[in-house]
Amino acid sequence: MIFNKVLDFAIKIKVIHSIPGRLRINAPAIKQIPKEWQIQDENITSVFLVIKGVKEVSFSYLTGNVVIKYDPQITNEKKILKAVRRIIQIVISYRKEIENITIDELKDEIARMALIVKDEMSK
Repeated sequence: MIFNKVLDFAIKIKVIHSIPGRLRINAPAIKQIPKEWQIQDENITSVFLVIKGVKEVSFSYLTGNVVIKYDPQITNEKKILKAVRRIIQIVISYRKEIENITIDELKDEIARMALIVKDEMSK
């Protein structure tokens, strides 16, 4: 539990709004991604679709908000936040491998990370 609080503080995830079936979180770090690195790619959102019950994910570089639509019969806010933290942990664990990629390599690296996250989350 303490680790989750520390992780939330470090990446500053905050629930903005939550109703069964729809969760809006704010992750200000998204706004800090340089413009040239900002892409709207299905591989980014597909990473979150590995969370059981999640049906749709959208995000905004402008606001730092992520909207997650899910089936409330399958999952809930607590489970989704736990899975989001796990996804972030996985990506952070590969930080050394991805920190020197170029903009030209970005799409391929996102696709590779999506596969890694899907694999790790299925364990």
